[in-house]
Amino acid sequence: MRGSQLNLITFMKKITALLSALAISAALISGSSFAQTPAAPAAPAAAPAAAAPAAAKADKPAKAAKADKPAKEKKSRAERTAKSKECSAKADEQKLHGKARAKFRAECKKAA
Repeated sequence: MRGSQLNLITFMKKITALLSALAISAALISGSSFAQTPAAPAAPAAAPAAAAPAAAKADKPAKAAKADKPAKEKKSRAERTAKSKECSAKADEQKLHGKARAKFRAECKKAA
């Protein structure tokens, strides 16, 4: 009887080790599959079309308010960079650091 119990214990240890290895490998494999970015879900065609008229009605007052404001001139990247460097130089002259410097630069760039 002692020999059959020993074989049963050895068999159970092997099964436990096998199941543990299987669980670990499954966790590793499933983890990498979850890390991948999913494809964009297909949107139902009827839902956006039905919501669009309601959204268009709600946006009309906002569009009218935007029309009253004058359009801002967009500056080129070079112009923005030059202004940013100019404002940084002024902040350096005043020996500003941290939040005070950031605030000064933001106001300086808005003024231009």
